[in-house]
Amino acid sequence: MTVKNEQILTRRELISHVVMGWGSLFILAGVSIAGLMKYFLPAVLYEPPTTFKIGLPEDFPEGVTSIPDKNVFIVRNGKAFHAISSVCTHLRCQVAHVGNGFLCPCHGSKFDISGNVIKGAAPRPLDWYEVRLAENGEIRVNTKRKVKPGTQQVLLS
Repeated sequence: MTVKNEQILTRRELISHVVMGWGSLFILAGVSIAGLMKYFLPAVLYEPPTTFKIGLPEDFPEGVTSIPDKNVFIVRNGKAFHAISSVCTHLRCQVAHVGNGFLCPCHGSKFDISGNVIKGAAPRPLDWYEVRLAENGEIRVNTKRKVKPGTQQVLLS
């Protein structure tokens, strides 16, 4: 009989192999569970609503009122209202109401009170959006429906 030269593991080596084995198993389980979690979460891009109510017509003063969280300006002209986008048509910067028009701080585009380009890099006028009176009497703006510049909606009787 011949005895093969067997290598005996030391206690330290045995513990090291056991720890690496269990560690690999936990890492594999963690990656698998993370992969499965993808199927429990919706694959949907949440965007803000395109139609929203902004308040009663009586609450808006004559002239321009900024609604920054909705990216629109509400312009009241007597009993008529219209909504103009507050997003520049050049690089989508937020324009500001200054004096008798709008100014883009990014590249200096200037727009008149109707949103028409006076000077600067903007390729087209600011967008106008549909304005209607909701069932509860509030102003409803629909940013998905653009209207022809100059279109005003009479909302007060």
